[in-house]
Amino acid sequence: MTRHMLIKTLVRQAAFLAVGLALSIGSHAGQRDLAIVDPAEVGMSADGLAELSAAMQGFVDRGELAGVVTLVARHGKIAHFETFGKQDLESGVPMAKDTIFRIYSMTKPVAGVALMTFYEEGRFKLDDPVAKYVPEFADLKVAKAPGPEGQPIVEDANHAMTIRELVSHTAGLTYGFFSRSQVDALYVQANVLDRNSTLKDMIVKLADIPLRQQPGSAWHYSVAVDVQGYLVEVLAGKPFDEVLKERIFDPLGMNDTGFWIAPEDEPRTATMYQQRGGGTLAPNPSREYFTKPAFFSGGGGLGHGLHALRGDDAERRRTRRRADPEARDRQAHAHQPATGRHRLHQPHDRQSRQYLRDRRRHRRRARRRVGPPAGQGRVLVVRRRGHLVRRQSGAGSHRGRIDPEVRRTGPEGGSLHQQAVGLRSDYRPLVGRPNAPVWACPRPSATPTPVPSPRTAAAARSSPLKS
Repeated sequence: MTRHMLIKTLVRQAAFLAVGLALSIGSHAGQRDLAIVDPAEVGMSADGLAELSAAMQGFVDRGELAGVVTLVARHGKIAHFETFGKQDLESGVPMAKDTIFRIYSMTKPVAGVALMTFYEEGRFKLDDPVAKYVPEFADLKVAKAPGPEGQPIVEDANHAMTIRELVSHTAGLTYGFFSRSQVDALYVQANVLDRNSTLKDMIVKLADIPLRQQPGSAWHYSVAVDVQGYLVEVLAGKPFDEVLKERIFDPLGMNDTGFWIAPEDEPRTATMYQQRGGGTLAPNPSREYFTKPAFFSGGGGLGHGLHALRGDDAERRRTRRRADPEARDRQAHAHQPATGRHRLHQPHDRQSRQYLRDRRRHRRRARRRVGPPAGQGRVLVVRRRGHLVRRQSGAGSHRGRIDPEVRRTGPEGGSLHQQAVGLRSDYRPLVGRPNAPVWACPRPSATPTPVPSPRTAAAARSSPLKS
């Protein structure tokens, strides 16, 4: 597969899967924050970053994307920050560095940080039953098998859902539209994520629907983060959006991050596009984000990519200075989903290995990672298919939230990113059979120097990240 094809595949798959809220900073940010340094100053290659720019411009020129914003930073310094294409194709407004996007499920890291601030204060324990704080979740039933008239046959839960399971997407919940089951159908019928309802309303609806599987038995992407939002409301005694503003957005100066677009910000809001027949892009007429919602979702919000890394930098510093090792480790834990097998791994288990691609569906899940050992981060913002893709990662992972001892590798040896745009050159080659799926492979403490494949060697020569 060519480098261009890999970039195209990554962007298309991420554009299809991304759903969330970005960490962003107000457009009034000072020039100190906006300074672009010479890539060599932070150990990166200008030629490699130019290749990234050319690839993004190619997507725009071919009409595959309306516009893109890319940002690459290392050690807290921005080495690359560019815009491509249009914010709105019809009016011809160019993409800007502070263009506001709908960013969907990147709310999830924000909600997780908000919840863990209460953990640090000793307000709850991770193994507490969720029902201790959300009594509606006491005595939940679990779907055992399909039943008549769309109602599953149920059984008792083998244990009470815990907060640990809630924050790791293993609580037995679902979304209603990412999988097919009678439980998913009940979510759709109940309109669980009704934008005109409240988080409390969602909890009441969920309490009447059986769990999709036993708590702790499998990883399944779900409304668990929205339930975390309600848990935050219970712990704080105030609305979820106010807690985020007080504990995260205001301290970080993230003044353009929120759940709806103020009238004065509408001119710099990107039009949302969907791909139609013949490969054309058509605007989505929805204006739901231009009015204040009643439902502050863990998977729906707005922001821009201007300083998305600033939130990550703050979280990284917070994690490193944390005195409580359990708080530090648990925030980074998030039982890694072995897609298709549902295996759970500890983050520091060097023997663990898991798929990052579901071999049945041939697609990769979008993830983010905080605290990379090499201090590198990347942001990619694109307009396509009605979704925003805000790619952030550390040096060890582009698409997987993986422990620092784990590295992403691709089927040709070396990382997918290395093969696509040469962002790294020091990944270990694939361990396994030729043409195997993408693995998350632990790097042994003493790994012999591999003999690089021609593709890996070529990528290494053009890598923008120098040793």
